[in-house]
Amino acid sequence: MLQELNTYDWASAFEYAGEQGEYCTHGEPNLRSAHPTGEVALTPFGREDVVEIRHIEEGENDGPDWVCVGRLSDGRWFALVAGCDYTGWDCQAGGGAAMAAAYEEVVRFGLSTEERQRLGVTLPGSS
Repeated sequence: MLQELNTYDWASAFEYAGEQGEYCTHGEPNLRSAHPTGEVALTPFGREDVVEIRHIEEGENDGPDWVCVGRLSDGRWFALVAGCDYTGWDCQAGGGAAMAAAYEEVVRFGLSTEERQRLGVTLPGSS
């Protein structure tokens, strides 16, 4: 596992977005295709599957979400966004992940404008 993801907060964020795990039993992973017409597997994943992180930003309880963009061992790209309230990763927590075949797709279609700004990501052709 990549060192950046080896924390309780990132474990919880990944569980609310991409996997089922030891910290919570909240139901099915919340995965979607980043590109409206793109074909990509929506197979659940965990922190152990991440081989590259392009962008990462810590969140805060009852504040900004945890945001991470990276590549999985199977070649898929993901944009993960998860957050919790002031009590932590419990009943008022949630998250999701957008999946894509290419980095450019996941950044363009898987992140909001605000999330791209927090990560310092600009889209090609934008000023």
